[in-house]
Amino acid sequence: MTPTLLATWLDILSAWRPHFPQQRTYRRAVRQALGSLVCLGRRCLSRIIWAHGGQQRRWSSEYFLHARCRGSPRRLLVVAPTPYRKRKSSKLYYRQPAYLLTTDLRSSAKQLLQIYFDRWQIEVNHRDEKDTRGVGQAQLWNVHAVPKQPSMVVAAYSALLLAALETFGAQRGAAYAALPQWRCKAHRPSCLDLVTLLRKESVEHPELTQHLHFHPADRALTQAAAA
Repeated sequence: MTPTLLATWLDILSAWRPHFPQQRTYRRAVRQALGSLVCLGRRCLSRIIWAHGGQQRRWSSEYFLHARCRGSPRRLLVVAPTPYRKRKSSKLYYRQPAYLLTTDLRSSAKQLLQIYFDRWQIEVNHRDEKDTRGVGQAQLWNVHAVPKQPSMVVAAYSALLLAALETFGAQRGAAYAALPQWRCKAHRPSCLDLVTLLRKESVEHPELTQHLHFHPADRALTQAAAA
């Protein structure tokens, strides 16, 4: 079978399993993550539930999902402020210190800071997460879920980028939809390219998400969005 973006994405998300106490909770998390990527319109939780066909089931378990998963340890790097003088004879001033919060507990501080300084791709990623993926738009009931649901969406999108690299490489190949004439020179797939392909594969390969009970509420609408 030809490798697909969806299959690779699901394989990457199998690493989430230890963070959930029950198998059904893990399946619910992956189902929500996939729904957050393929749903149409505003990325509030009700639309995400609707996207994976859960509108006929009780929603309370979906809303309380993020209150149940265990947190992971984090590491805080504090960068000392840079001293400077406005004039040679003036007193020494200090800029504000910088803070970097990470879940990477092993890499050196120098390596992590260098990754942070390569900021342009980070800024592009922030734009995609907020504008295209709707991070922070979900409406939640539990106070503990407020910081966790956006983390899940970011992790799902990161896994999508990694799955695309593992499946198709860094270049924009024939697997993606044809580009309009004004974008014919694009060499890398955009966020919308990846989401369009994921929507297409979720309709064409329902066997991949059968164990998640992922059933798109409107296949015709999903197919139209993936066209």
